[in-house]
Amino acid sequence: TILPTNRWRLSQFEIDNVTHLPKVVPVTLTTRIHANGGDGLLANMTDRNFSDANVANDFNYVDSLGKWVNLRRNSFKRGRVSYPLDFANSTKKVLGSHAEVTSAAPNASDYFWDGVNFAVSYDPNGNGLTSFPSVVIDTNKARHQASLNTCGGCHAAETQTMFAHVRYVGMGMSTRYWNDMGNTTPEFTSIGGIKIEHVSAFLTGRKMRDNRFSDNSNSPSGQFADENFDGSEIPDDDSFDGLFYVTDAKGRIDGTNSDMWGFNDLERRKIDLCNFLNSSCNPFAHTIKSFMVARTVMFSPFALHSH
Repeated sequence: TILPTNRWRLSQFEIDNVTHLPKVVPVTLTTRIHANGGDGLLANMTDRNFSDANVANDFNYVDSLGKWVNLRRNSFKRGRVSYPLDFANSTKKVLGSHAEVTSAAPNASDYFWDGVNFAVSYDPNGNGLTSFPSVVIDTNKARHQASLNTCGGCHAAETQTMFAHVRYVGMGMSTRYWNDMGNTTPEFTSIGGIKIEHVSAFLTGRKMRDNRFSDNSNSPSGQFADENFDGSEIPDDDSFDGLFYVTDAKGRIDGTNSDMWGFNDLERRKIDLCNFLNSSCNPFAHTIKSFMVARTVMFSPFALHSH
């Protein structure tokens, strides 16, 4: 659904086990939009104050989410993202009834989840917006994983994706993204100088050079680029073996440089499947393969019912 405020609204449906009809359920791993410190319009607002962007909440969703993530930072850093039904010491539901993604233009991808928002802060005395800062998600990777596992973060700034990971292109049209008969150019749509691949770089690990990704011209074909200029990685930009690197959506710094995250989800799935198929079935054998199968079986890249 497209809202009048330049927002996409994503809803999640599941089949009811009684009526066998689709029903709306809370979105998986996406907390209600009031808890997103990066959403200056809706952060910390209550349902009853939903229409007034200048009214502070009597319950601080942003702080509550930040505290939850910080207490479980090690799990979040490993991608093991989970939430309770209700926020601590309250009856406020954690997961949202839907997810919203801002999109000012078809080539915009600036939406992500943040653990702090100084523009919309919390006054414990209920006096409206103040200068009280919110709780910060204090680990860069934990913030990234929390945001990446939301609908909005995954389909926007965290992966530099223009909303759809696999674009609808019409019946009979190709979404070719692989090397076919020596052709290294995946099919794409160009909007305002931005090349939007029909299958996203998050999935394939490579991004075509355009007005957004243009600085890295040292790939073998000169057609692909990302935000990592490491010479040892550049040759992989043309292939499906490398990673598509983007800088941290929040711009957080690790040492003197912005954090960098790499994606190639099809390759990740291939490696996990191959590790599983090539592993020993004997859980008691003290071999590398037995550890690999245990790691693969217990690894949860996505939660049940996730997007």
